[in-house]
Amino acid sequence: MKQPILSPRWKKRPLWSRNLTLGAAILVCLFSLPALCLAPATPRFLVLALGSYRLRVELAVTPEERSHGLQGRFSLDPDTGMLFLFPREGRVSFWMYRTVLPLSLAFLDATGSILEIRTMKPLDMHLVWSSSSRVRMALEVSQGWFQSHGIHEGDHVEPVGETWEECLARIGGSP
Repeated sequence: MKQPILSPRWKKRPLWSRNLTLGAAILVCLFSLPALCLAPATPRFLVLALGSYRLRVELAVTPEERSHGLQGRFSLDPDTGMLFLFPREGRVSFWMYRTVLPLSLAFLDATGSILEIRTMKPLDMHLVWSSSSRVRMALEVSQGWFQSHGIHEGDHVEPVGETWEECLARIGGSP
């Protein structure tokens, strides 16, 4: 015996009620779609060495990952951050759109040398530009992390266990 597509209870409901239920289901799907499209892919991580300190960083390699950054996060574990990799050296800018965490930002050259360190305020819509045109990477950490660990401009950041060239080739951020 063939099962009916709609249950008898559903058929007894007034037409306006069925249409309202169907419309609500469609709206839920439509409003959920942008969240699914904007959700970042599974994050990739890397461990960096800054002197004797280790920092576990999430990688932001694609334009979408770089654009999303740390938006929507309400906390950052100790000794963690995000490393932004740019396709080529140049001047870059950051802003704190939808970012509620106070952050410190280090602009790095292709060798991992810290060119400059900036402080960024939560939800600040003003662009923070690098003054150097040699920026290849940027490292975001909790505000004050560099200072509390004695890290300064001119210090060097390295991936643990490999060179920057090997690291960038492996993750697709070509040197």
